[in-house]
Amino acid sequence: MHLPRRGRLELLACPAPCGTGAEIKEHMMDDRKAAFVAFLIANPTMKAAEAARQAGYGGSKPQSARAAGTRLMKDPEVREAIAKAKAQRAEKLEITADMVVERLWAIATADPNELMQHRRTACRYCHGIGHAYQWIDEAEWLLACQRAEKRHQPKPSDDGGYGFSEHADINPHCPRCNGEGYGRTFFADTRSIKGPARLLYAGVKEGRDGMEVKTHDQVAAMRDVCKLLGFLKDKVEHKHTFEQMSDDEIERQIAAFERGENEA
Repeated sequence: MHLPRRGRLELLACPAPCGTGAEIKEHMMDDRKAAFVAFLIANPTMKAAEAARQAGYGGSKPQSARAAGTRLMKDPEVREAIAKAKAQRAEKLEITADMVVERLWAIATADPNELMQHRRTACRYCHGIGHAYQWIDEAEWLLACQRAEKRHQPKPSDDGGYGFSEHADINPHCPRCNGEGYGRTFFADTRSIKGPARLLYAGVKEGRDGMEVKTHDQVAAMRDVCKLLGFLKDKVEHKHTFEQMSDDEIERQIAAFERGENEA
């Protein structure tokens, strides 16, 4: 049986789907019902209609699959099997709903600045003597002199002195950059990342355009927390699907919930 890999609640997924196969069959005599439950357990965000279709209900007609999904979700035998399968999975993984919510909340509220930053720092003229071009050290200046000689160009001046650092603060009186400095991107050493930022971090991608720090979707994590807590249920039903709510609407509802104003 092929179980499609869908959904954002990856924290609830096992390497091999829990509560499927023989365990569900113990509670279900109908193979298609067992398959329906297995799909729902393995894919927490899968719609009942899709699970029914995957399990062999409805044939090629979407309407029939939707009707079958609705009927199965009202079946006491199916509901009992789903509840038992979920309990078995939680027991196997030794996780609780609170653990999942806390992890997702940490991702949703982590500060991306702990992973990557855009900083404005000193330009080469900010701290040079007389605001002339400042070199890192004499070795850098000598290398520039050699390059100029090979190109038959004038030797660069070292009147600005040495000691340039791209981490230095901007000189607000610099006449070259007008106190604006230059924008630079900095990435954290991922070996030392801790706390929520560590959970937010999803790896590094290197390509022809440079390096990219990958992160988990914070808006998706926030939505998953809302779904698990259920405090936006009425708002979700009113908007038909949670995904149709804008980010601003989500933020407003969360703020209202935190103020204790979550009313139906």
